[in-house]
Parts: sequence; C-alpha cells; structure tokens
Amino acid sequence: MIAAGEDLPAALAGAAADGAARATGRPAVLLAGSGAALNLLLPALVVADADSVPLIVLERGGSAADLESGRDLPGGLPDALRLTEAFVGWNTRVDRPEDLPLVIEAAFGDLARRRPRPLLIEIADEALAPWVEAAGRGQGPDLSPKVIPLQRPGDRSPADPRAGALEEPGEPIDRQWLEQVAAALVRARRPAIVAGGGAVAAGDALLRLAERIAAPVFMTLSGRGLLPGGHPLAFDGLYGLNAPEARRWLRDADVVLVVGTTLSPVEHGDLDLAGRVIHIDRDYERLGRNFPVWMGLAADSRHALDSLDRKVAAELEQPRGPEAYLGATGPEERRRAVNRLREELDPPDVWTAGLDAQLTAADPDALSVTEASALPVAEPRSLLLPLRLGTPGYALAAAWGAAKATGRPVRAIVSPAGFWNGWPVLRAAVRQGVPLEALVRLGIVYTCHAA
Repeated sequence: MIAAGEDLPAALAGAAADGAARATGRPAVLLAGSGAALNLLLPALVVADADSVPLIVLERGGSAADLESGRDLPGGLPDALRLTEAFVGWNTRVDRPEDLPLVIEAAFGDLARRRPRPLLIEIADEALAPWVEAAGRGQGPDLSPKVIPLQRPGDRSPADPRAGALEEPGEPIDRQWLEQVAAALVRARRPAIVAGGGAVAAGDALLRLAERIAAPVFMTLSGRGLLPGGHPLAFDGLYGLNAPEARRWLRDADVVLVVGTTLSPVEHGDLDLAGRVIHIDRDYERLGRNFPVWMGLAADSRHALDSLDRKVAAELEQPRGPEAYLGATGPEERRRAVNRLREELDPPDVWTAGLDAQLTAADPDALSVTEASALPVAEPRSLLLPLRLGTPGYALAAAWGAAKATGRPVRAIVSPAGFWNGWPVLRAAVRQGVPLEALVRLGIVYTCHAA
C-alpha cells in the first residue's frame, strides 16, 4: 500500500501507485485523505482511467454523520463520490468496520474480471478507526497487491448489440462469432492487427495468430513490447516518423483485428479504417467507441485470441483453402507485402537507438519510466509511459512505486522540470533504501543521478 503523507505529497503518491500497478499489472492500493489530498489525486485518477491502470483508492472522508449529511468540512471537498464518479469504475462509502474488508475484496475481484480502472472507497472515521488499532497489532486488512477472483451471481454485463455477455476466461467463445471472424481473416486480401495495452497478457497467442495469417501487428504506445522488437511482423507504427506508412496500410486493409485498445484519437489521432473491423476488448462499453465495428466481442484478450487462433488453423485446413476465395491472398504473398512495408519505414533516431543500447547494456533487467519518450521496448511493462495528461514529476514517482512493487532496478527518464517537481521522491527513496536511478534529459543529453 502507498500512502500520501510526509514522504510523498498526494500528487506524487498517485503517480507512485500508478507506476506500481503498471509495472506489475496488479492493483495498487493508495491511501489518501479528503480535501486537498484528493484534489491533488484527481489527475492521477484521470490518467489511470484513460490508460486502464488498476488502482484502489482508500479515501479518509470524515465522520459517517458528516458524510451522510453532506456537510462542508474544513479542508474537505463536497461530495467526493459525485466528484470522482466520471473517471472511476465505481465508488462507494463504507460506514461500518466489518464492511471494509468485504468491499476491498470486492474491489480486487472486480478489477480481476473487468477492464482495469481506478476504484474509490470513501471510508468513514468510524469504519477506519478499529482497523487502525488492529494494524498496530499486525491484524489490519490485507491490502497487498493481489487478484482475488470473486464470483457474484448475476454480475454480468448487460446485453449489447455489438457483443454478447462478457466472456469469462475459460468460458467457450461464441462459436458463430469465431466462425465468421476466422473466415474473414483467412479470406482477407490484406489483413492487419492493432494491439494495445489490454492485450499485454496475450503476447504468445497474438504472435501465433499473426504468424498463421501473415498479418502485420501495429502496437499502440501502451502495447509496445507485445511482440519481439525484431520480429518481421512487429511494428511500432501508429506514432512518430512511421505513422503515415502505418496509416496507409490500415486504410487499405480489408480486415482489421483490434485487440485491447480503443484507438483513441487522443493517443493516435483519427484513423481511417475502411475495411471490416473486428474488436476484442475486456470492457463491452469500449467496443466501437472510436470506430465502426463489424464484429465485437467483450472477452479476455488471451482467451479470445487462443480460441480464434485454433479456429483459423482449422479453417486453413479445409479443402477449400484461402487461394480458392475471390480476392484472397496466401500467406507468402502477404509476407512479401509486409516486407515491402518494412522497407518503406524510416529507421529509428540514431540517438534514441544508441541510448536504448546503452541502457540495455548497463542493466538489461531494469525498468524504464519516462514522461515522454519513444524508446524501443523489449517486453511488456518494461517501459512505463502515461499516454495522457502526464505531468512533470510523474516519472520519478512512478519509478519509485515500480521499484517498491517489483524489487527490480528502475530508472526514471525526466526533464529538468520533472526532476525539480519530483525531488521529494529522491528523499523518500534515500530514507527507505529504494534504489532509483534518474536520467535528466537536457536536450538530447542525459545526466545520471542515483539515489
């Protein structure tokens, strides 16, 4: 658990919890007060909601009577639940101490089953006091980062015209959906795959499917590292210098499989997807949010891609192979087209590639946290980057949180403003013995400071 207090101000504590959750893929618990502390946490909640980061915020709200009446308190915010409801998965209030562990368990369970988002639990003084006393005796509620599967009868997503009920990991994917999508991918003239951070646990299944249909995989900013960087089908191409070529390919693709991302215009600008779009996302409410969808499925990405890969393999073994379909191309012709695309792409910046090589050689196991960078990524969750509303100081605090959560060496790549705003993190790192390396970017020159 990370607490906003003397060592870390609320804004930096929020970034530290964000970094811990991004690095581990598990919920991070953040303890904060109401009023100014919650106000400073709001940007962190907005970023976590936009980037699907699992956070559980425990807010100390005041007495149960004051919270129920809505009375204004000195230094407090009026109606914190209403204030935060727009950018949290859900929020609730706990007035009784016996309810606190049940609500916390429900929060972990909800994050295990749905799209990761911040959740906020407002705790009345009467509910928190007994647990504070018990914590002094080593008997407080278990707030360690974990995932507790929680089954609740009838707790399923409502029906949606673009998708059926939410598919649980392990449940069979709808057979008709699989048949139609597999046939479309096999018969496609130019298929493409776009993968985001929601597919972070599905890298192996994604690679098998991409190789089977010889389709390029365009990884979003949060999806970088899903495929090995040197793989011929892997492209970090929706941003930066290579964006025009990647966008042209997606515009000309007749079938596009989008997994674990909404392709938000905030992150990538507007994409012209003229072909049939297949969308897989854990949250049914995000299906087709930013582009028209031909076939959508609310499901766990790894489970869905595993099932789809098996169906595609069976489809390819049918007597009438892809060459029999009008307009279809075989895997070899698709690979040649992908190779031509790679030849058109610009090489990475010399200084960026050189810096990445130096960092990897210095410590290949280290995580990197940055406020604005397009460094190459070797594996998922090895480069932590807020996609929206990243503020100076984020990288240092997020690196501190990632180091505490993983035990791995972590480096923060920051601007001078970020280093200045995040200096309390270095003090906390020294006090708590957390190894942390900061690289301050001065133009294209980096200076190292170790804590």
